[in-house]
Amino acid sequence: MNGRDLRTRFAVRALDFAETFNAGLGALSLQPGAYQPQLTAPDGPSTGGGVQAVQHVRLIAARQGFPAILVGSANQRSGTAELRSYAYIDAVHRQRWQRPVPLDRNDYEDFLHAAKNFFESNQLLVTIAQPEGALARRAEASPATPAGATSGGSAIVTGVVVGLVIGGLAIWVLLRRAPAPTDARPTTTTSAPAERAP
Repeated sequence: MNGRDLRTRFAVRALDFAETFNAGLGALSLQPGAYQPQLTAPDGPSTGGGVQAVQHVRLIAARQGFPAILVGSANQRSGTAELRSYAYIDAVHRQRWQRPVPLDRNDYEDFLHAAKNFFESNQLLVTIAQPEGALARRAEASPATPAGATSGGSAIVTGVVVGLVIGGLAIWVLLRRAPAPTDARPTTTTSAPAERAP
C-alpha cells in the first residue's frame, strides 16, 4: 500500500491539483530571483473532509537571498481562488521589509494571467486581490517600483507555456478518464492458402 492509498478523496484531489499546477506553471521563472510558482499540497493524508482544503500559491526563489512570496490561494471545495495583484504583494513586502518586492512587474503580470487561466480552466472562480485600507495608503505613498527590463518575447513565452499547460491538463484529464486496458488480446488465426487443383 502506498501513501496515496492512505489519503482521503479530498487530499488526493488536492495532491493531483498541486502536481498539475507545479508541472505546468512551475516551469516559469520570474526575475530577478528566478522565482518559480508553486501550489502547496496537503501535509497529511486528510484535509478533514475538505475543511482544510486551502492550498497556497507561492513564489519560491531558485537564487539565494530572495524570500518566498505568498501570492494567492485556491480552495477546490468552495470552488474559489484568490490571486494577489502586484500592487498587493509589493505593499505587503514594503510593510514587512521596508523595500520594494524583488520581482519584475511584467514577469509577475504574465504569471498572474497564466495562473488565472489555470484556475478558471479548473472551474474555480478567481478574484484578484488589491491592497485595501492602511495597506493601500502605504502602497500609494511608496515610490513606484520600476517594472524592470524584460524582453519583448516574455509575453510570447508565457503564452506558449499557458497553451502547453492547458493542453497538458486536457490530455491528463482524458487519460485519467480513459478505461484501463485489458489483458485480453484478440487472437488471429492464419490459415494456409488453399491448394489449387491442376
